[in-house]
Amino acid sequence: DSCHMARHCGAADTPREVLRRITDTQPLELALCRDSTDCCGAGGAFTKTSPESARNAARRIVAQAQERGIERLLSFSPECVTLLQDVVSDGIVVEHGITLMNEALRRSA
Repeated sequence: DSCHMARHCGAADTPREVLRRITDTQPLELALCRDSTDCCGAGGAFTKTSPESARNAARRIVAQAQERGIERLLSFSPECVTLLQDVVSDGIVVEHGITLMNEALRRSA
């Protein structure tokens, strides 16, 4: 979950609904999600004011994905995707949710 979408916009269900509709499956959740989502560190100026702390926050998200056996980590926040891609370890692919939507549209064409 993007902190902004989940906490400030109340839109935690929207990305899940999009993913369910295009994959016909229930997305796996991180341990901390929805209202208790853990920040990935990419928001605001955090990456500029405290880059190592921001990277550590992103590493916590990646660790949650590893614990859940998630191989494809999606976010609808470009800032989150960029930072998570910078810290991700082998075995997990980080992508923008639009990528999955594009794949679904190509399959249906």
